[in-house]
Amino acid sequence: MAKKSKRKNNTPVLAIVAIILVIVLILVFNKDFVNNAKSKFKDGIDIAKKTEAKREEANTENIATKDKPKKEKNDIVIEFKDKPEKTKKEKEAEKEVVIDIEEKKDVKSSVVENKKNDAIRKSLNTTKTRKKLYFIKYNDSDQGYVLQAVNRTITYQDSILTQTLSILMYGPNGSEINSELATLIQPQTKLLSVSVKDGVAYLNFNEDFMYHEFGQEGFITQLKQFVFTATEFATVDSVQFLIEGKKVDYTPESVEIGKPFTRNSF
Repeated sequence: MAKKSKRKNNTPVLAIVAIILVIVLILVFNKDFVNNAKSKFKDGIDIAKKTEAKREEANTENIATKDKPKKEKNDIVIEFKDKPEKTKKEKEAEKEVVIDIEEKKDVKSSVVENKKNDAIRKSLNTTKTRKKLYFIKYNDSDQGYVLQAVNRTITYQDSILTQTLSILMYGPNGSEINSELATLIQPQTKLLSVSVKDGVAYLNFNEDFMYHEFGQEGFITQLKQFVFTATEFATVDSVQFLIEGKKVDYTPESVEIGKPFTRNSF
């Protein structure tokens, strides 16, 4: 009976000890919690101070920038670094380049000047003379085309014969067309060269000269225009037609052109 009463007396003691342990644990955990809270609060204060310091610094820079005078848009700021002084060779090379450029400019200007002088010289050396050109006109009574001479002022520099034949190939002018004059010289015909030797004018044409849209009659009329115009010159008695620099006996229309033509050949 004495042992049972002893056990009953230990129970309250254990309960008190347990309560004390719980209180201790609570105090320990509360202390850690309080310390963590204090630490976080302190960190938050530090961050807020740093942020405020940065904001004040930025405001200070903005105020300083506003106080500075604004640069115009077109202003260009270039910073030159100190360059080493050029050597004697480099300076001499630069002088040679400048001299070369100046010489080229002089050459160009002299070329332009020479061209101008040549043009002036040529214009001063031109000569004018009156010559007859032979075109064609339709004759109702003869029922065909007949040659018609017109007087033209020819301006030339070197060869009066070449210039006269070239103008003939251009055809009649406005007033001559109004007078019903025409030409049967083909527009594709090209006079390549002209020379005179022993009274014979050698007229060198391209190959298209031999082909005429009006056939044999048109080709022969074309020959007449050249022969009568060329023999207006005192130095020309007859005309030898050449094709690409060579004599050709017959054309595709069976017209003989291998021998010189005179006015009596027609």
